[in-house]
Amino acid sequence: MTKVGQIIQEEIVAAASAAASTAVSETKQDVAREMLKNGEDIVKILKYTGLTKSDVDAISFS
Repeated sequence: MTKVGQIIQEEIVAAASAAASTAVSETKQDVAREMLKNGEDIVKILKYTGLTKSDVDAISFS
């Protein structure tokens, strides 16, 4: 593989990884939003989503 081909391949992998990470983050936020709507305790939301308290607070105030 040429150097240019290798760089392009690395960029493709990095972009795919970033997209997957964003999708996972959005899914966690969606789960937290639903749990908040259902009146779940903040500790439970933190445990099951892996989000931080500030992340959950931002969701609850939006």
